[in-house]
Amino acid sequence: MKNIWFFGDSFTRGDGCIAENESPYYDDFPNERQKLWTTLVSEKVNMVENNQGESGCSSDWIINTIVDNLYKIKRGDIVVFSDTRPTRYLIPRIQDNEIHCFSPGQESIWDWHIKNRKGTFQPKGWEEMKKTLIDFTWFFQEDYKELWEEYYLERFNNFKKYFDTIGVKSYFWSYKLWYEKKLDIELICDDKPEIHNEHFSWKGHKQFADYILKEINKNKNLL
Repeated sequence: MKNIWFFGDSFTRGDGCIAENESPYYDDFPNERQKLWTTLVSEKVNMVENNQGESGCSSDWIINTIVDNLYKIKRGDIVVFSDTRPTRYLIPRIQDNEIHCFSPGQESIWDWHIKNRKGTFQPKGWEEMKKTLIDFTWFFQEDYKELWEEYYLERFNNFKKYFDTIGVKSYFWSYKLWYEKKLDIELICDDKPEIHNEHFSWKGHKQFADYILKEINKNKNLL
């Protein structure tokens, strides 16, 4: 059986609707659980699901993950991938000795990356690092997000060109579908207003699966 690959951020991973998230939406309503959009699409096209989505990741992370899996992607497979907000980037994370994603705007994320680093002194060291990240985010990321977006889109378009040459069918979708709410998709906070989570609800996963399948069907060379 052929494989269908999914690369993207938390909207591909299924945040809020997976056990790994410690999500009250998933944990507190077990009888309402359904399938992620990636699973629904995989079943519809009768292929093995390979979901490589990562929460809060950057477009660099997504690109690197595609590169890491290129040798596994074979002729006849399908690849469904997206970009993400261009203001996310990679930094070293000392807690687990990794290069990992940094998503500005989340205080808990700032603290996760900054605290417990060698050579820093509470609180001055933390605040200096935080200011450095804030300055970089605004002066080199946020102020140039259109330029970054063009840069990443060119990289993703080159993946599509490459997949064409090896007989792999691919479909790219933009993060703006969720970030700018360009689709009428139900979110967790719509289904359960008491849960402040703006990822797809179970109904939203079904809606997005239908959207992706419709887009794939428009492109007859994908199926």
